[in-house]
This record gives sequence, C-alpha cells and structure tokens, in this order.
Amino acid sequence: MEIKNQEETIQNTDRRIALPAGILLITTGAIILADQTLQTGWLSQVTVAAAGILLLASGIHLKKMLLMTFGCLFTGISIGSLLAMQPNILPTWGGRIGAGLASLSFSWILLFPMNWYITVEGICW
Repeated sequence: MEIKNQEETIQNTDRRIALPAGILLITTGAIILADQTLQTGWLSQVTVAAAGILLLASGIHLKKMLLMTFGCLFTGISIGSLLAMQPNILPTWGGRIGAGLASLSFSWILLFPMNWYITVEGICW
C-alpha cells in the first residue's frame, strides 16, 4: 500500500514538471527559429532570459522552491550578462558591469519574497 502511494506521488511529480519543461523547450525553439528567420542577432541572446522567466513562472505556479530559485538566479545572471555585453545601452565598462551586478542582486532580492510565498518557516540561509 505504501509503495503504491510513493509510485503515484512520483508519477504526479513527473507530470507536474513535464508541462513546464515542455513549454520551456518549445519556447526556446520558437525563439531560436525566429532569430534564424529574422536574423536579428540579439533574439537568440534573449532565449536564456526567457528560459529563466519561464522557470520562475513555473516555480510560482507549482509552488516549487527549487524551480523558483533557479528561475530567479538564471534570470538575473542572463539579464545581467545581456546588459554587460551591450555597448549601445551603456557605453562604459563600469556602467555595464554595474548593470550586470545590479541585475544579479535584484534576482537575489526577488528570491526572498518568493520564498516567503512558498514556505512559512523560510529557508536556512
């Protein structure tokens, strides 16, 4: 009886993760296809940020702390690296590095309200 309940829990967890993973793969492929068709050069760089946002949204929807942590940090790192690599937005290296660090720190700041949304007792760090 107990083994059957564990197997059902594992199958339900797999189904809950499969939908966001499928949406992530389809969205990533659609963005890369659009970049190949339009040949913008910047659209493929947005793919990583879009993947982080989708991870964050699926973590909020499923109330999974692991997905939200990866989503927040992945989004912050990808947007920070995009800002650091764009000479048109911020012309100096100091401004670009500062924007990248600000984006990364914003992702850490965003992580704590998300944690409060999921758990009442919080996490150890």
